[in-house]
Amino acid sequence: MSGVASHKKVFEDISKGDKKLKKGSTVVKDPLARTKLLGSVKKSTKLKKVSKPNAGLSRAQKHAFNRARAEKKGESFVEKLDEEGLRFFNHVTDQKFSDQAIAFLNAYWHEVGSQADFIYSVAWDTFKYADMHARGINYVHKYKQGSKLEFDIGLYFYERLCKFLGESKNKQWKDEKFAVSQPKLMTAVARKKELRLIDVNFDNQMAMIEYLLYQYREFANPSDFVTRAMSQDEHPEVI
Repeated sequence: MSGVASHKKVFEDISKGDKKLKKGSTVVKDPLARTKLLGSVKKSTKLKKVSKPNAGLSRAQKHAFNRARAEKKGESFVEKLDEEGLRFFNHVTDQKFSDQAIAFLNAYWHEVGSQADFIYSVAWDTFKYADMHARGINYVHKYKQGSKLEFDIGLYFYERLCKFLGESKNKQWKDEKFAVSQPKLMTAVARKKELRLIDVNFDNQMAMIEYLLYQYREFANPSDFVTRAMSQDEHPEVI
């Protein structure tokens, strides 16, 4: 039977209603055909969103899931804190500079313990100097340690830090062993944008813990810090 005749007969059978058409299968068994079919799906097609697994997971497990997803997107430092984590983080930022540094080193001693001298002798000292400058205090004995720097003073802090490290008398702090602690040189405009990234809790200020987490972001990020700090005792080498 020719192709035309065959199609004609099928049409006549349907018209008579004396034959039922066989129901076709929607399952595509051939892998190649399935690939072609999926490839033909329009880009505008909306796919069902898969929610992250929260039920039954511990805080550490949730963090591991969120961190893996953020790292895949290249957003591990800016990963959002949950309500409990943000509350704890804000508690840390309200503490004085030295206590924030201790909290950071307690959490990351294994990774950055070798930078403790730089953190206390250079970064912490410069933080205090910048805070004294902002408050118009000229004498250390009149100074009560603060907890945060306004963004403008944060710019001043980086300016002072870079200047300090650029002086020949301080070349010991430019040693290779402190390479990870060196701030990146940049324009004031670029630094202002960076400060927005450093500001974890969006209060338009830079706490020392925020500076430390950003400076050592190769090893640390806010969400990871909160997870570690909430479950870790003080490291014996941190005074």
